[in-house]
Amino acid sequence: MKKILLALAFLFLQTGCRTPAVQDQPPAPADLSAQTTAADHIAASPNETPTPAPPDDDESYPGVTIDQKFPVIAEHNFTEEDFKEKTYSIEADEFQVTIKKFAPQTIDRKGKAIFGFTTLTPDDYHSNLIGVSHLRGAKSKEIYVVALGPGGVCCTNYWITDISNGTPRSIFRSEDFGRFRDPMEIFDADGDGVYELVQFDSAFRYFMDDCGSCSPEPRAVFKYDERAGQYLPAKNLQQDFVKENFAETGKWLIETNKKLESDKKQNKESDPGLWLDFHRTSLAYVVDLFYLGDERGAWKAFDKFIGDEKTRAAIEDRLRQSKFIQALKKSR
Repeated sequence: MKKILLALAFLFLQTGCRTPAVQDQPPAPADLSAQTTAADHIAASPNETPTPAPPDDDESYPGVTIDQKFPVIAEHNFTEEDFKEKTYSIEADEFQVTIKKFAPQTIDRKGKAIFGFTTLTPDDYHSNLIGVSHLRGAKSKEIYVVALGPGGVCCTNYWITDISNGTPRSIFRSEDFGRFRDPMEIFDADGDGVYELVQFDSAFRYFMDDCGSCSPEPRAVFKYDERAGQYLPAKNLQQDFVKENFAETGKWLIETNKKLESDKKQNKESDPGLWLDFHRTSLAYVVDLFYLGDERGAWKAFDKFIGDEKTRAAIEDRLRQSKFIQALKKSR
């Protein structure tokens, strides 16, 4: 844990302002063991710097990453010169995962390729992690592969392949749904023993020329669909701690909006810092509602807290470009 936080503390000096509390963005994961986690490699990414972790006093962050629950069994990154151009195999259960330039290539059994991965930027990843999980109950088994890149901030790409019956089958691929940052989190929304997946979408990064870490970074939630045999975008699902924070943020926005309107009526100058916090938090709140599938509620909140037509057009443009949002609209 200290290794992660020290790396991020150094990077903090190079990083701009943070997104407001509505995002409740994840710090580096809690130190459950000495294993390497995805956060280590995000901290070591070679180009842009990631959003820094909160200070050391925030050790109680309740989000759980996939590699905390199901530890990484192998990892390599760009600092290992011998692996930058290397093709190598990692043992995962009864299979071998073949990696080339940190991009997953195939899943093999006894030296024979029986499954092929699809990658968007096969020559541009700079780190790789592999683990074995049980996301859909104790009897399920998956190989998850993580590849970071092409940039330093983006992306954290996941491939999850079901191996429960001995025949590999893809059940999730991040790149189908967008460009995501930070380690994937998992949670069981309804207590059925099947984990939902959470990724942090960079679709709104640098929104209207604001700094990257000041822009909305909504949670994209995926739920396993038995009929489709895939993890698909899900509506109205939040981790409990996110739900609580989201409700508190809504209350804060209402109260702060009243204060700012009162100041305006009295020709009283408002605190510029408060206004900026209100604007960014309002924007993040609206975007989160879209990612929950509540388009009507999102525009209602927009009209109440923002109401600017230029901002509306910019939001609509980003939503059109979001792979996750377009897939969410098609979900049942």
